[in-house]
Amino acid sequence: MPTREVYARSRRRLLDLAAGLDEVTAARDLPALPGWSVKDAYAHLAGVCADVLDGRQGLPLADWGERTVAERRERSLADVVAEWATRGPDLDERLDGDGSFRLGVDVWSHEHDIRGALHLPAPTPTETAWVVDQVLGNLGRSWPGSDAPSVRLTVTDGDEHVLGAGEPAVALRCDAFTLGRLLMGRRSRRQVASLDWSGDPRPVLDRLFVFGPADENVDY
Repeated sequence: MPTREVYARSRRRLLDLAAGLDEVTAARDLPALPGWSVKDAYAHLAGVCADVLDGRQGLPLADWGERTVAERRERSLADVVAEWATRGPDLDERLDGDGSFRLGVDVWSHEHDIRGALHLPAPTPTETAWVVDQVLGNLGRSWPGSDAPSVRLTVTDGDEHVLGAGEPAVALRCDAFTLGRLLMGRRSRRQVASLDWSGDPRPVLDRLFVFGPADENVDY
């Protein structure tokens, strides 16, 4: 699945979801992102889209996230959503090349941050498998140069992945959604350590988190 399709599918679902949100619901906190609301997540996604189209990307990721939200803090959810709806299709056409997968991963991650806050199901098995493959592929390129032992990741509803060289010293077995969420820092270290591991996971835990980990347990 190309990045542009992952991005466009998630955007369409989120725009449809936003149409039914009132002001109180839009202000609901995101358990996976303390300090951000549902509207803030939409603001970030609209801001990332605008920044890429306007050539403003390339900032440190933490600063990029907070700035996109701050720039839209005083705008309504309807205004933020309209911006993303208008500009999003133009970004679809840009999503090719080695680095573009990160925008597909980002929108998938924030879609589920929003769904988690609203207690909605996660109807994205195809996109979830794509995210896991992309993130693990990226981690796999840098893993051999780290001091972490090799690890086998068995996805119960997907494929098996090995990070590192040689016989894996530790192994994890979990479903794709759990793996995708933990890779993006939407699980606490305590939650990840309690998963179905063979061997001692401590030497690899910090290497698996692209962001995070979460300070508190995240149930979605």
